[in-house]
Amino acid sequence: MRSRSSLSLLPRLLALGALAGCTSSGPRPDAATDAALPDASSPVEGGPTGDLRRPTEMAPVGDELVLAICATLRRCQAELGPAFASDADCSRHFTRLYGCDRVAGAVNTAARQRCLSWLEGASCAEAPLRFGCVALGKPLACGDPLSQWGRLGAPGCGYVFLTPAAAADASCEVNGCDEGLFCKRGSTSAVCPVCRPAAAAAAPCLDSPVSPAYQACGAGLTCASGFCVPRLAHGKPCQKDSQCTSGFCRSSACAAPLRLGEAADLLALDQCAGFMVARADACAARRSTGQPCTYDVDCLLDAVCVKGVCQQREVCGARQPGEPCVTEPLGCAPSAFCNNTAELQLCEARHPLGQPCEFTDDCQDGAYCSLGEKRCTAYAGEGGSCAGALLCAKSFYCDDAAGSRCTPRRADGAKCSYGYECQSTYCASSVGTCAPKPACSMP
Repeated sequence: MRSRSSLSLLPRLLALGALAGCTSSGPRPDAATDAALPDASSPVEGGPTGDLRRPTEMAPVGDELVLAICATLRRCQAELGPAFASDADCSRHFTRLYGCDRVAGAVNTAARQRCLSWLEGASCAEAPLRFGCVALGKPLACGDPLSQWGRLGAPGCGYVFLTPAAAADASCEVNGCDEGLFCKRGSTSAVCPVCRPAAAAAAPCLDSPVSPAYQACGAGLTCASGFCVPRLAHGKPCQKDSQCTSGFCRSSACAAPLRLGEAADLLALDQCAGFMVARADACAARRSTGQPCTYDVDCLLDAVCVKGVCQQREVCGARQPGEPCVTEPLGCAPSAFCNNTAELQLCEARHPLGQPCEFTDDCQDGAYCSLGEKRCTAYAGEGGSCAGALLCAKSFYCDDAAGSRCTPRRADGAKCSYGYECQSTYCASSVGTCAPKPACSMP
């Protein structure tokens, strides 16, 4: 059975306690294979040996930020472990990632400049850089470190692609809040959530985002006993990672991330610094293309684990049917999907109705992969059955009162009991009719 890497976290969690990506059937590399790898203080094979190459395509963030990211990863390789096999690979990866995955021009220029300034002066020992990226819970999040660094306090980095950003006291129902603010939900669903300033040290706080009384703390602070307090230094007693400046609470004390070769507990969440991974009870460097692997996190940032071997990762790929592909992110053209059931992974044309499938994106537009039969099935139209796992087309809903038949969604003014019956998806409970969804009111 084929699997998407985004659906393959559970085996890694159960087996190792470390968050990872796509599983594969390859053998677990032994210690002899590990010993042949370069250590984190040396370049991986074909690795950084000269000046950074300028990106060959313009990314919307600009060449300067791409070069600054790559320069930081090379400068801090001893502390973080190797992330790419060469400067050229690093530049190519981020140029394509930020040039294809993002909307061209959709850049928060002020945040970009803050992040660039931070990268140019950051010490390799700073917590945002040293924190183990595998612990984020997203198997390939390491491939886009800006969001990771920003989450851990690097100025601007987590807001580069937040545009437009909502200002203080503005609604955050659609747009995210700018740096230094947090989104506070309304007292009821009819009241707009708004951006509020994060609290300063010693100010009251409540660490409960779903509560209308939620109050976040500012950068470098954590909420403890109802007040914002500075995060704890190494050696201080702690109960959770967020209390520590390092991001690690180990054995009930704040601790530094582990370095290359230091013993790591495979049953704990990732404790290794930077891009290193726990392997054979110790922190180890990632592997380059062509080397054996078991999980995506075993490979360098521009590679994924495919059938037990690190292979080049597709970024914004548009491979046609019959061309090689990897599974994450999907590297095939919109009319194709990546089929990894065969020995050689190839892009394959999406299947027509009635053909076998594993996932809905295996099927042509207008069809889904049925839960029971695992075949491409047309969404049912008016009067069609929606019994069991059968699904209605978008403009219909499943009417149980009509014998599980697909029924057209109702126009404004029609009688309704639930929002899913309405074209607007909103049923005014006071009068029991479909109506336009009302805009929230500002508090």
